[in-house]
This record gives sequence, structure tokens and C-alpha cells, in this order.
Amino acid sequence: MSLHRAKHAAEEALRASGVPFAIVRPTAFMETWIGLVRQTVAEKGHALVFGPGVNPINFVSVRDVAALVVLAVEDDALRGRAIEIGWPENVGFATLAERVVDAHARRVAIKHVPLAALRVMSVLARPFSPVFARMAGAAVVMNTTDMTFESAVRERFPSVPRTTLGDAIAATR
Repeated sequence: MSLHRAKHAAEEALRASGVPFAIVRPTAFMETWIGLVRQTVAEKGHALVFGPGVNPINFVSVRDVAALVVLAVEDDALRGRAIEIGWPENVGFATLAERVVDAHARRVAIKHVPLAALRVMSVLARPFSPVFARMAGAAVVMNTTDMTFESAVRERFPSVPRTTLGDAIAATR
């Protein structure tokens, strides 16, 4: 995915710069995806999941990441290191959408874009809408690649909050 290539290039440039650094690598931000589901519900009257949405993905709260960034800035022992952060719960997009919809004031349908359609769109849309084609391709990757996360970062840094998906949904209402 082009986003991952860009992140890697930025990390390599930072390492080569000679500037003291600590790299924080979060998994997918809960609040971003919660907001996208809510936006679709508001605009379309239903939630939309790209693909079957059963592939487990790790989400992390921006609040948790911000706390780890503060630690990375303050703790000299973290200089020159890359620290990955995620939440121990791995859920599919369908589960995320269900939880957001369950917290919604009214029950709405959850619709799915078939994985086969996403594969076709990722190729056929390239000449007309490269951005849309990349988004469709990213949805294919997120439905077919292991995006789970297991890490001891929470044990090493107990002061980092452990925001659950339910807490993030409640906080972003």
C-alpha cells in the first residue's frame, strides 16, 4: 500500500537525518473508522462495510497513541527506537460497524460491498479515479491480510491508557 511505503520512506529519512528520534507506529485509529461509519450512517442512512469485514484488524485510540508519544518525547531511553502500539482486541470491520450502529440512536442497516467488486474497482477505476482505485485496493488488502497485533508495549508502559472500542465509540458521540 502506498501509505505504508510513504511511512517507511519517512522513517528512513528520519534515521538518516542524525536528529534524535523515537518512532511510534500505531495500528489503525479507532476514531477514524468510527467517524467514517457514523458519517456514512448520517449521509446514507446505513452503515457501509467494504468486503465481508470479518478479517480481524487491530485498532488503537488516538488517546493511547498520544500518551505513548509523550513518553517517547520525555524518556531518553526510547531514543532511536521504533515502538509499535495497538490494542489487544482484534475485530473485523463488520464488528466495528455493528458496535457503532448499536450505539446509534436508531437501528440502521449494515450493507457490504462485495470483495469481488472491490477487486474489480481497484483495477477498472485506475484511469478515471486513481484515488478511488487505491481505496478499493486498500479495502481488498484489509479484508485479505493479517492485520492483527500482539505486543508487550502495554506491559512495558503501564501509564499508556487502554481505551476500548466501546470507550472510543462513547467518547466520540
